[in-house]
Amino acid sequence: MTDEKSKNKIHMNSTKNQKTEFHLYKKRWFMLCIFISFTFMNSLQWGEYVIISNLVAKFYQVPTKDVDWTSVVYMVAYIPLIFPALWLLDKTGIRFCLTFSCFGLALGAWIKVYASTNSSLFAFVLTGQATQAVFQVLAFGFAARVAALWFGSHEVSFACALAVFGDQLGTAFGFLVPNKFVTGSTPEEIGSNLLSLNLLIAVISTLIFLTALLFFKECPKTPPSAAQIIQKGTKEGTKDNDILNGMGKAFRSKSSIKMILTYGINNACFNTYVMLFNDIFIKQFKGIDNVNDHIGVLGALIMISGIVGSVIIGYLLDRTHLYKATTLVSYFFSSLAALFNAFAFQSQNLDLVYLSNILIGFCQIGYYSIAIQFCIETMYPLSEGFSSSLLLLGSHILGILFSRTGRKVYDSWGYFHTCVGLAILLLLGTLLTMTIPSKLKRYNAERLILNETPINAAV
Repeated sequence: MTDEKSKNKIHMNSTKNQKTEFHLYKKRWFMLCIFISFTFMNSLQWGEYVIISNLVAKFYQVPTKDVDWTSVVYMVAYIPLIFPALWLLDKTGIRFCLTFSCFGLALGAWIKVYASTNSSLFAFVLTGQATQAVFQVLAFGFAARVAALWFGSHEVSFACALAVFGDQLGTAFGFLVPNKFVTGSTPEEIGSNLLSLNLLIAVISTLIFLTALLFFKECPKTPPSAAQIIQKGTKEGTKDNDILNGMGKAFRSKSSIKMILTYGINNACFNTYVMLFNDIFIKQFKGIDNVNDHIGVLGALIMISGIVGSVIIGYLLDRTHLYKATTLVSYFFSSLAALFNAFAFQSQNLDLVYLSNILIGFCQIGYYSIAIQFCIETMYPLSEGFSSSLLLLGSHILGILFSRTGRKVYDSWGYFHTCVGLAILLLLGTLLTMTIPSKLKRYNAERLILNETPINAAV
């Protein structure tokens, strides 16, 4: 776009005989970067301990299943708190919620610094993770909301993909950084490295909080798209911000329920795999040198390939609007990649394991930004924050169920049955996605207000 006063876009609505005006501001990219930095550090800390669960368990002298809770607590906190968070978002706006979340991110990080000073302080590790889990509910998952508030209709999918990119990149670094920082064969060495890691994380988290506090803005003076004008200026848009009204509208729609279920299955399968990844790899390649380095690199490759997939797909969606077709293809290949991964681990061929995990990242993580946008199209005129929050609510409920069940299946029958089980669940999600009608409500609303012909996407 050309200017802060990027390019003034003015359209005539002939039915009302008045101008519909919206602007794109250059500072939208800075707002997006602040949000990305928050999701980056939040996601890095989500997987900080489970990816080195063997070392954490050794230092704190706790079983591995207790280390799992440093990740699961994020899902547990989200379920009861998301609706109060949505109410707060409606009453105070995205600036307050994001700044408050960044404060909690920094506070939790400093608690974990203290927890790293002594091996008897594992309870403070959980306290730090729980603090971050509670505060992040206020802003995490609102990527689509930030994108819609600041970006035009022709770039909102790409902007959403970039916003989700922070989450994915943070998870990638959550695989890589702990494995590089935290090494050692004795509890003393492990503890010293944990302390260094958490100090670095706490300092960066504090800087992100200060940046959000000083510079993040609520929204541009002039809406960036016709969809935002509709949401702000109609009674329907106002009513849909009411939580109970919005929930009723969402759950009366079969399409919305199916979207929540399909996204939940996909996300829960991925989170379960991430939680078990360290144990699976160490068991299958216990004789290999630098096993933790491989785990870190593999995890980073999963997320980086997912980032590539998200950005490419987001860019294409803005131009084709083939939401259902793209979602379906991505979902189906996610199930194939998960099945391939089961056999790759069974073969104990490191090259095949690398390839299968790159495919998982590209297909499964690339799916998320598409699914969010498809859900928003399906649930419109419900707000982007509300729609994406319902998706995450479903994924966290299923995530707790899948992660607990996955741990039991893994402990009882091993990695192969666990990976095949995840592939079957993804295939079921693919079949359910096929039954969701493709109704681009938001896109067609924009075309109507701009006096263009709505489209009816058949796929």
